[in-house]
Amino acid sequence: MFAMFTAAFLVSLLSQIFARIFKAPVTIFLVPGILPLVPGVGMYRIVYYLLLEDSSMSGYYFLYTLQMASMIAVAIFVTDTIFQIIRRVGEMNGSERD
Repeated sequence: MFAMFTAAFLVSLLSQIFARIFKAPVTIFLVPGILPLVPGVGMYRIVYYLLLEDSSMSGYYFLYTLQMASMIAVAIFVTDTIFQIIRRVGEMNGSERD
């Protein structure tokens, strides 16, 4: 879980930085970066074990895949929140100078 969070956090962080450098939307950099992290093997195994009627293995891979996908979402959320806080602090400091 920690490895997935760290990888998604770094991709999201770099996406935010590149979006500001190149003056482009964050999603242009985020989607191609996050796509390799999506737990496709887990989704495949869920369906595979459902077809084999092995509900315990299917349930295991469902929870595993859900946790991995959640770590991706949390990492994106945390990074976006950090950049929003930085922007608001910058705006407040800029308004104090006026």
